[in-house]
Amino acid sequence: MSFYSKHKTLQFFLFALFLAHGIGSPLFFLEKEIYTKTGFSAVREFNFTISWYLYIYMYVFIFFYFTLFFTILLKYFLPTNYFFNKEQKVVKKNKSKYFSVYLILIILLFSLLNFWMFNNGIGLTGIQPPRLPFKLTGFLYFFSRFFAPIIILYLYSKSSRNYLLTALILTYALWAAITTVSRTTLTMYWLPVLFYSILDKKYILLSSAIVLFFIVFPFIDNARNYVYQINDGVVSMNANNGLFSIAEELIKSKDIISIKDAIFGFVGRLGGTQDVVLADQYDNRDFGNTYSEFFRVFFISNLIDVKKVQEELYGFAPPEGFSPGDGAITASVLMITNKSLIALIFVSIYVSILLHINEILLTLISKIFNYSELIFFLALLFNMILVPKLSMLWLYCFLLILLFIYLIFKYTFIKKLIPTKFNNI
Repeated sequence: MSFYSKHKTLQFFLFALFLAHGIGSPLFFLEKEIYTKTGFSAVREFNFTISWYLYIYMYVFIFFYFTLFFTILLKYFLPTNYFFNKEQKVVKKNKSKYFSVYLILIILLFSLLNFWMFNNGIGLTGIQPPRLPFKLTGFLYFFSRFFAPIIILYLYSKSSRNYLLTALILTYALWAAITTVSRTTLTMYWLPVLFYSILDKKYILLSSAIVLFFIVFPFIDNARNYVYQINDGVVSMNANNGLFSIAEELIKSKDIISIKDAIFGFVGRLGGTQDVVLADQYDNRDFGNTYSEFFRVFFISNLIDVKKVQEELYGFAPPEGFSPGDGAITASVLMITNKSLIALIFVSIYVSILLHINEILLTLISKIFNYSELIFFLALLFNMILVPKLSMLWLYCFLLILLFIYLIFKYTFIKKLIPTKFNNI
């Protein structure tokens, strides 16, 4: 099957699950001494026996296979094909210089925006932000994490992509990640360099960027120790530590984390064995059921109090003001279905529908933008929201934005309002 006709959304979905469970599981067992009965390192009553592990993962594999089957079935009845011109346009040298300048200016602008957002407590992972008028808080959060990386990807693709620009992007990625204390942010801004290192066949750069990524990845976790403070059980931003003092403390820090631990932390962000182990022991009979769990996970329903979910999942009540999450997509599926095969099929169908809706929208976008790298990145971005289950609201907004972009370009409202002027062009 041609590269241009494959189901990119499904490919990234399966690849992310492989990283989380195929690589994460062995590391989980190797690191078993770090886990506790309760808390953020909780495994509850799990005793690290292979029999219990296989029993739990039987349901995980059933979910994988059902999702794969129903997505392929949807593709058969609702086929999708990309509309790329395989002859890629080469950007002229004089134009690439302009794009290089644009990239530098955009990174400077984004750096200032990150600095302002940090000083105002906006976009910090796990901390409730202040409310700004016109819902600007949510817009800035979403823009800085997802749309800004797309802008940088585009400018980088048209630029000369020399080593100076590459170093600038990687430096900015670390800056953006520290100002948001977000490992997802670091990953999003690192991806353009990794992607074009492969396309440009710069394998030394690719290897160096991967190694460097896992070296700086743990610094984001360490940054939280200086950004957060807990007073009377309430988590808030530590106003005494400015951004530059935090950077100084990180440089002075003697806490060196191994590459293995960094890889474990990365794949753990996608969900993994700890999430699955906790989800297997999750019991919501006192405050919910399959129906309410489904709507809580996929439709942000208030039928179940999230605090009760987190307390049942981790075995303790997280500090007020801190949002530790409630498991990635695989764990959420187990929490919803509670070992019910019928419920597992139903949820698998719903996840398959989400995957294929995104794939349909990407094929429509490909009709407008003859830019395969953008489609590649959007498929990856969709899964970076879905698999770790960052926010289902973000996911639905992402799909609506793709649809909106397509409709704007396909059915130009201005063209309908002033048809005569466009007919003369």
